[in-house]
Amino acid sequence: MPKALAVMTGIFGACGLILVALALLPSTWRIGDGIVAVTTGAFMLLLAVGFYKAQCWARYALPLVLAAMALSSAMRPWPNEGPHQWLGSLLLAILSYWYFFWKSAVVGYFSQTGGAESGAPPNGGPAERLANSGVSGGPPSVS
Repeated sequence: MPKALAVMTGIFGACGLILVALALLPSTWRIGDGIVAVTTGAFMLLLAVGFYKAQCWARYALPLVLAAMALSSAMRPWPNEGPHQWLGSLLLAILSYWYFFWKSAVVGYFSQTGGAESGAPPNGGPAERLANSGVSGGPPSVS
């Protein structure tokens, strides 16, 4: 796992746990932020697990969510707020897209689990014969 992704995984996991713990407080629900704390915390925990296990859906999820946040903030800005509401999310979406899809160490990390073919030899060694390959055990036929 690349070092920056490991740090991001730890931060997402810690923040997700904190948000879920905050959602257990009655005062969080009284002020109306309980559902936001639960959903954001659960999403951050899922992303942390996805990053740790090199799941492709986690690679796509963060840039898409940040882009959706930028789009929704741009379409319906907060009262008395300028473009900085959505420009920050847009910049983070672009930066996360670059990180997850163009940084070679991260691309290699996420493609390591599903990249090898079934039966391919590890480290370039001799390939193992598949159990049901249809090859008979006799000598080769000569024509």
